Parts: sequence; structure tokens; C-alpha cells
Amino acid sequence: MSAVNSTLLEHSNRLEQFKNQESDSEAIRLRNENLELKKENGRLTEQINILSCTLTDLQDKVKQVEEEKA
Repeated sequence: MSAVNSTLLEHSNRLEQFKNQESDSEAIRLRNENLELKKENGRLTEQINILSCTLTDLQDKVKQVEEEKA
């Protein structure tokens, strides 16, 4: 009976190690995905800022043209 308990304990420990490895690799995958999303967010924020400046410049030019017509 002692041998059975020992084997059962060993198998339980191995199973727990596999579970930990899976959750560790999942955590790493999620961290990497999070990092990529942060990079994409930075790129999109930069594009928004550029487009916002472009829109402001165009609005200023329209205003100047309207003032010249008046």
C-alpha cells in the first residue's frame, strides 16, 4: 500500500508541475500579447496626433480662404 501511495503522490506532483508549466506559458503568451498591444496603441496614438494636426492645419487654411473672400 505504501508503494501505491508513493506512486500516486509522485504522479500528483508531476501533474501539478505540468499544470504550472501550462499556466506559466499562458502567462508569458499573455504578457507578449499585452506588449504587442501596447506598441500598437502607441503607433495608433501617434497617427491620431498627426491626423489631428493635419486637420487643424486644414481648418486654418479654410478659415484664411474664407477671410480672403470676405
